[in-house]
Order: sequence, then structure tokens, then C-alpha cells
Amino acid sequence: MLRRGARESVDILADILELCSSRTKKTKIMYNASLSYQMLKFYLWHIVELGLLEESEGVEFWITEEGKEFLSRYHNITGLLAGPDGASSSSRSCPFARER
Repeated sequence: MLRRGARESVDILADILELCSSRTKKTKIMYNASLSYQMLKFYLWHIVELGLLEESEGVEFWITEEGKEFLSRYHNITGLLAGPDGASSSSRSCPFARER
């Protein structure tokens, strides 16, 4: 689920991983994740360094097993924060939720 508007770094990272479930080119990632080219380069470099994505000569990117595990845990945590009725964390009394 790609989000629009203000996003945390972890949300952007998850968006990129979701886009790279199969081999994906930089341009497609940049446009579908709504990132500038500079931000895309920043995130891709870090995500590859973390071992969550693999790349072929800087052209195509795809998710690794570690990336799939991260994405699974990310979805579990965001699901817990949303609660059983799907309400966002900001509408619940969560001590870690930031006001926006």
C-alpha cells in the first residue's frame, strides 16, 4: 500500500520494497514512490547496503529474503498500530503516536 503525503523513512523504505517484489527499474520506483531522484538514490543505496534489496548494475532492483522478512514485520506492526477496526494510530490513545 503506497502512501501519499508526509511519510516516515520506514514507510518510504516499505514502499520501495513493495515496488521491488519483482525486478524494477529506478524510474518506476521513483515515480511510484513519489521520490525525487536525489532521495531515490539515498534510499536505494541504504536499502541495498542493509541487504534488503539486490541490484543489477544499478539498473534493476529486487527484494531479498531479508527484505521480505522486514516487509512482513513492518505490516504486522502497522496492523497492530491500526487496531482491529482499522483506525489509524493517531485516533487511538497510543503513547508512541506522534501528533500531525
